[in-house]
Amino acid sequence: MLPVAAGTVATTSSDGATLPVAAGPPGIARRPLRMPIGMHGDDAGAHAGEKVLVLTWGSLTSNGSPLDSRLVFTLLRHSESLFGANVEDQAYDVLVWSLRALAQGFHPRRAHDGSDFTDPRRLELAGAPLVLEGGVRVVGVFRELRGDWKYLKEVLHLQQHYLRNNVCHKCPATKKEGPNFFADFRRCAGHRGKLRTHHAWAHEQRAQA
Repeated sequence: MLPVAAGTVATTSSDGATLPVAAGPPGIARRPLRMPIGMHGDDAGAHAGEKVLVLTWGSLTSNGSPLDSRLVFTLLRHSESLFGANVEDQAYDVLVWSLRALAQGFHPRRAHDGSDFTDPRRLELAGAPLVLEGGVRVVGVFRELRGDWKYLKEVLHLQQHYLRNNVCHKCPATKKEGPNFFADFRRCAGHRGKLRTHHAWAHEQRAQA
């Protein structure tokens, strides 16, 4: 149990722990509680002889170590993307839909494909604000996407990667020997001082077909 100080509102997480939430000055509407969410993707082991893509997300919605608090979003066998529409792309469509609903702070009114809900519980919650016990409103904030280089290349459709001369999406490192040679690990290496900003990288990505 966590002590709750004066001027705060106590709410309860899914595992029964009491969490203090700042109430703010009297008479001023309290802003929604913002919960950061991070996604992680990677190939994990094998199932029936083939690799499985595992997407997990972690946030402050549960207590415990990273191993105990990481929530599985989906598991995808690599062969599943070979039948009809790309199943992996569909999974990411659902993920984006989920993150947008969390960012808006309301239960979605329709499914990710625009169809109406049929589940009674979904219909009951459609359009309702996301709240914790105690009436504290909450929104989710997408904070990061983590994974190894292979995963980031595949999910973000990177144009610069380890199979090309321009190997890095964050700097001008290249496999060709010269001032930006990727195997130059000195602190004075040319590519170290030419990092792309996030905005520059995002602009380049959006310009791709």
